[in-house]
Amino acid sequence: MITTKQNKVLKIHGIFLLLVTAINTIVSLIGLKTGEGLFAFIKNIPMAEVGLFQAYLLMMLIGVVLLMNAGSERSWRYDVIGILAHLIPLSALFLFQDVVQEIMGMQIFIASALIHIPGLLLNLLPQPYNTKSHMNKQYNIILRGSRFHFARPGLVMTLQTLLGIFKGIEH
Repeated sequence: MITTKQNKVLKIHGIFLLLVTAINTIVSLIGLKTGEGLFAFIKNIPMAEVGLFQAYLLMMLIGVVLLMNAGSERSWRYDVIGILAHLIPLSALFLFQDVVQEIMGMQIFIASALIHIPGLLLNLLPQPYNTKSHMNKQYNIILRGSRFHFARPGLVMTLQTLLGIFKGIEH
């Protein structure tokens, strides 16, 4: 069995998701009960809390999955989960920007964007893996005639999976 050092990005991301989702769940419940705070709007639209409650706890579950698999040999798969965990709320945020700003306010819009955009970028940061396997190899990507070098195969596989625009990969 090949041993790996824990993927620090997944570990940081998992811990952050656990903390932020726990805090947001509590704060949104307080907004529902008291009509005060960042989530005061929920007092007038209690059904919104049903959706937020589920969304926050599902993101918490994703945080647990990322933490549990931070040391996995194939942690690139969990990088993809981390990326998608931010792309989904970001796409909803921007697709329904007018509704979010009208009902929830600009503060919620900005706060959500300030959580999800850095979270997305965090998962795309190059981070070398420390293993005795193929993970230490340099990956060369030929993308539209240009050659890129990556030390993090997870990033390469993530880009290949999400974008599907590569001409070829040379190991």
